[in-house]
Formats: sequence, structure tokens, C-alpha cells
Amino acid sequence: MKLNHLILLVSLISIISATTECTFNVDPEPPASPSDIVVTPSDSKVEIVWNFNNEPDFEGYNLYKSDQAIGDIQELTPVNESVFTDTTFVDEEVANGTTYYYRITSVDLNGNESSPSRQIQVTPFAPPPSRP
Repeated sequence: MKLNHLILLVSLISIISATTECTFNVDPEPPASPSDIVVTPSDSKVEIVWNFNNEPDFEGYNLYKSDQAIGDIQELTPVNESVFTDTTFVDEEVANGTTYYYRITSVDLNGNESSPSRQIQVTPFAPPPSRP
């Protein structure tokens, strides 16, 4: 009798595992890197603008900032807490005369992050003094 119970149990497990099989279609490809980046420095402010990523699984952007040249973004935390979809970033947390470095990445809905954009180097400046 115990053998029948064991056969029944194995049969039930086979049925359950066969009916609960799941497949996932995960996209391993990262999106394209942001391009056509334009930087405009001004008094205590830096504006960065780039082209919109129109890939169907696009989610947003990460922006990385440092006061030293950026070699590897893995060593940095994005300035934004969550990805943002706007293609303009205005950084008002800068000091005139200090050089800042930025890199931008695209992120898709599966969490794939693109390779970083080209490095942007910019120094905000104070306006010239007015003439007497």
C-alpha cells in the first residue's frame, strides 16, 4: 500500500511542476547611450541637454557627476534617486571656477543600463563685472 501512495505522490508532484512552469522573456540588451549632448555653463549653473531615447523598452536616464574625471561609473552613485525621463538637467549645485565632469546612461524597463555617454567637462563661471 505504501508503494501506491508513493506513486500517487510522485504523480501529483509531476502534475504540479508541469502546470507551474514559467518562462520569462528578459531582454539582456542595454539601450543606446545618450547622444548629441550640449552643455551650457553660466553663473553657478550648468545646463545639460541631450537627444531623447525612443526605444520601445526605454525607461529613463541616470546622470553621474564628479569633480574629477570619471573613468568608471560603477564607482559613482547617480545624482538622481530614480531614473528620469527628461532630456534636460540643470545643475545648480556647482561653484563658479570649479570643473565638473558628467556622464549619462539610458536605462530600459528590464533595468539594463547603457554604456555611459562621452564624458562632459564643464566649468561654470561668473559674469564679467559691469563697466563703470
